[in-house]
Amino acid sequence: MSFKQKVFSIVLFLSYIFLLVIIFVYNNPLEKDFQELASTLQDKKIATLVDDKGHFIVTNEEQFEAWIDLDFMKRRNKYYQYKFLLNQRFNDDELKDKKFLKWGTYETYAQAYLDLGVLNKFSRIYPINVRIYNDIFSLPQVIGKLDKTIYGIEPFLYENKLLEKSETIKLSLDLKMQQIAYEEVLDAVKKEGAEGGIAIIMETNTGKIKASASIYPWNIG
Repeated sequence: MSFKQKVFSIVLFLSYIFLLVIIFVYNNPLEKDFQELASTLQDKKIATLVDDKGHFIVTNEEQFEAWIDLDFMKRRNKYYQYKFLLNQRFNDDELKDKKFLKWGTYETYAQAYLDLGVLNKFSRIYPINVRIYNDIFSLPQVIGKLDKTIYGIEPFLYENKLLEKSETIKLSLDLKMQQIAYEEVLDAVKKEGAEGGIAIIMETNTGKIKASASIYPWNIG
């Protein structure tokens, strides 16, 4: 066989393999199902919140979610083969009529892959962004939490589409002053035997709030 014939044969073989891959990707029910799921996952990578000195208040952390395509598993008649594994984490009511099943959230891709084990053939691992909060000195009362509270700075910024406009937003809060305000109001509440108390520190020249500490077990702002 001449050199040209060898090159032609290799190119023809590689083209055939490429064609098979394309056919598999675009006609694989599992791939289509997961594309549908991926389109519903929201990217939460929004602005980090820091105090006026740049100290962390709220930030983003990349984690990984593992999802199982139960519908595809059933179409391949493998559901009952692996049901005992599914039942180790979910009861029958939780599995009933579900198309996708969230297997878990993990710090690394490797952790998700290992935890899925033999279920990987019916699964997909997605990177997600999780909001991590600094919960010291009653900061949750003033910051709030996205998708969990209607009060607080973060939900306000999100509603006004300010969290999406920059990577970092510097707040007027000062964590050192926040600590002082929290410890002072906590001490006063203990001494007076009060139900709760609030301390607010404002910069008089600018009107900026430097600290807002609450000892009440609920938000009253």
